[in-house]
Amino acid sequence: MGMKGFPVNFHTAMFDRIYSEHLIEHLTYPQGRMMLEECFRVLKPGGRIRISTPDLRFLTDLLSHDRTELQERYVAWMSLKVEGDDVPNGVVVLNHFVRSWGHRFIYDDTVLCEALSRAGFSGIVRCEVGRSADPAFQGLENEARMPEGFLRLESMVFEAQRV
Repeated sequence: MGMKGFPVNFHTAMFDRIYSEHLIEHLTYPQGRMMLEECFRVLKPGGRIRISTPDLRFLTDLLSHDRTELQERYVAWMSLKVEGDDVPNGVVVLNHFVRSWGHRFIYDDTVLCEALSRAGFSGIVRCEVGRSADPAFQGLENEARMPEGFLRLESMVFEAQRV
C-alpha cells in the first residue's frame, strides 16, 4: 500500500535522480512533505533530487521600496499580465502569486531544507537555476517560458542526496 494520496507506481530504490520544477508549490504543505518522502523512497542509495520552486523571500522582497531594476521589471510585467493593471504594484503581485495557478504553499529556503531533511535527505545544497555539480541536472530549468531573468528571480533550487 502506498502513502495516502500517492498511487503505488514505483518500486523502492528504483531511480538514480528525480527532478521537479515548479511542482511542489501546487501541493499543500503536508502533501509536499509526503511527496519528498516518496521521492526519498524511490531513489536508490546515492540517488539525488533537484527541486526548483518559487521562493517566498523573492515575493516578500517585491514589497521593498528599494527594488532592483529586475524586480521592478518583474512587478510591472506581472501587474500588467495577471491583473491587467499598468501601475506596478508589489502587493498585487504577491497576492496574485500566492493564490493563483493552483499554488497551495510557497516555501522559503529554511522550510524546504527542513522538509528535505525530515524526508531523509542529506547533503542539501542550494544551486543556481540551470547549474549543478551533477551534469545530469545542468540546464534543466525552462528559463525560456518567461522574460529573461524572471525565472531566476522567482525560483530557488535545492539538490539533496539519499545516502
